[in-house]
Amino acid sequence: DAPDGKDTAKGGAASQLTDVRNIYTYLGANSTLSSSVNHVVDSNSSLTKALLGIDLQSDDYRTDVINWARVLDGIGNARREMGDPLHGQPALIQYGGTVDGDGNVISIDSVAFVPTNDGYLHAFDTSTGAEIFAFIPPELLPNLSPLYENSSGNPKIYGLDGSVTALIKDVNNNGQIETNEDKVYIYFGMRRGGNNYYGMDVTDRNNPVLMWTIKGGVDGSGNPIDTSLGDYSKLGQTWSTPAVRKIKYQGVERDVLIFGGGYDLDQDDHVTRTEDDEGNGIYIADALTGQLLFKVGPDAGLSTLQLEDMDYSIPADLLVADTTGDGYANLIYVGDMGGQVWRVDINNSLGADPSASISSLFSGGRIADLADDTIETNRRFYYPPDAALLEDDEKGGALYVSILISSGNRAHPMNKDVQDRIFMLRDSPIVGKPSTYVTITENDTTHDLFNTTNNIVADGSDAEKETASTALSTSKGWYIDLNKRTGEKALAAPAIYNGIGILTTYEPYDISTAGTACVLPQGTGFLYYVNLVDGAPGLIENGIVSHDTGDTYNTCEGDARCSKLDRSGIASSPTIIMNEKDVVCISTECDELQAGGKSKEVYWFEQ
Repeated sequence: DAPDGKDTAKGGAASQLTDVRNIYTYLGANSTLSSSVNHVVDSNSSLTKALLGIDLQSDDYRTDVINWARVLDGIGNARREMGDPLHGQPALIQYGGTVDGDGNVISIDSVAFVPTNDGYLHAFDTSTGAEIFAFIPPELLPNLSPLYENSSGNPKIYGLDGSVTALIKDVNNNGQIETNEDKVYIYFGMRRGGNNYYGMDVTDRNNPVLMWTIKGGVDGSGNPIDTSLGDYSKLGQTWSTPAVRKIKYQGVERDVLIFGGGYDLDQDDHVTRTEDDEGNGIYIADALTGQLLFKVGPDAGLSTLQLEDMDYSIPADLLVADTTGDGYANLIYVGDMGGQVWRVDINNSLGADPSASISSLFSGGRIADLADDTIETNRRFYYPPDAALLEDDEKGGALYVSILISSGNRAHPMNKDVQDRIFMLRDSPIVGKPSTYVTITENDTTHDLFNTTNNIVADGSDAEKETASTALSTSKGWYIDLNKRTGEKALAAPAIYNGIGILTTYEPYDISTAGTACVLPQGTGFLYYVNLVDGAPGLIENGIVSHDTGDTYNTCEGDARCSKLDRSGIASSPTIIMNEKDVVCISTECDELQAGGKSKEVYWFEQ
């Protein structure tokens, strides 16, 4: 739509910025960020040069930095620029709206909370694009000077590079945040910007309140930076978006945040599987206070549940499920930087007992080890799996969890040394912990996983199909080799739709065929539809898969599971939209989905 249409260089939220802005930080005296003590203005004497990291600079330089941070250029005009939301995804929260007598929506009152790498969390009115407020965590105030100087050089300065998630308490479920009991809380990490998580009450969007800050890591002497909310000293860079869930604990319902231990920056330089000294854990924190309730990890004493093989950092979001349908999280799956997959069970029945200890609720273990110690097998899981409940026809229709997960090195997308794969793992039971946590491996000698790269189970000769079907039926899942020769890898989370796995992969550009120097080569994205049961082409009748293997196997050439995306570069995760027609969208490219199967997701609401 006019005036900017599809041209993202025109319009947008940055174009609505003015020289009159509500920009806040937190200086410790008042958690209500709109309090004058927290204003990022030149007249705020509490905003010292020391806090800005410019102790040796003049007072005039302090003024210049603060004015620049308020989006003023050097001569007092509005600087309509904002930082890049490189990896962080915003949270879109509806506060209300209006409908006519027939229930048709007339207007929607919503706010987009957007993190950016200049260190701001923005709140934008989605109807006008106007900024309601922006928040700069005090830990990121020293970044303002090098950004002002444009002297960051290499490497890039990161600020708030993580995603935002929300907890909304709409007591009467009317879609309006209107009563004293209604609440809106948001949570966000820093990703490469640092080791902190922040919890904010934005029920009153004009007067946000900083509820708490989890400060992870250790200082220069190796001591925890802050233990006021529990021991978060092993928390790495906060890449993992907190999952907001409910559990039963001490006989009451508790809102909790569940997140991975974060990214160990040393992984940027490791070419073979290497143990980490931070980030290798899973945390459960109280959503309202930030207080650490429970930790899973390898360290005796520091971990409430000790799992000795949890040696690698966990930057991924966690898949947190409620398989009982009672509203409480009871099952967690996540992968790590060592190619391992973990399962954690939560027993909410025990949590209903007021005298039960928190440790009695949790059990867990490793359920897959899908990497090894060579360069080629150094598979990593930066993104969460997706999962679905399927029936096992070989076991009388017993239910199992089908876990879809794929590997790729997000820190080095140009890497062509690793044989990355798509995996489907069968796991059970769906409710309650297993008697033992058994580790699935991809080692050919164990035959745990069936190699369905070439789809022999559906596309071979009769004899090949029979042999493949027998092997698949006795396996614990399957895998598909991605194209190692071209460096194909998965750099986004998968999705599942009616028994079909939908995922994207990325193939870095070939420098030898990159074209002219004036054109930036971005690589190619691909979209896969894969049947969860056997890895055959999904949503396509009689799909044929190329039988070429190894270096002669070309992505999407003869493979009906795969199609090339029009948009170049690293593809996003699939987004499934269920409306009159179900579609899957990869950024702005959308495909209509065939429903298939015997069931379809339905929903209802009360107005």
